[in-house]
Amino acid sequence: MKFSNSELKLYAILFFIFLFINLVISKNFFITSILRSIISIAVIMILNTTIKAVINK
Repeated sequence: MKFSNSELKLYAILFFIFLFINLVISKNFFITSILRSIISIAVIMILNTTIKAVINK
């Protein structure tokens, strides 16, 4: 999987947004918040690549 610079920036921004939201919700579980953020970004990446594959067919 290759990502363009704009996609990587988008994923980085989304990661920090998810991390911030999870930290606000859970308040003290920092490691859990990071894991949730990583899982959220992974799901978005999978959806994005799937959509791209469907469009390119």
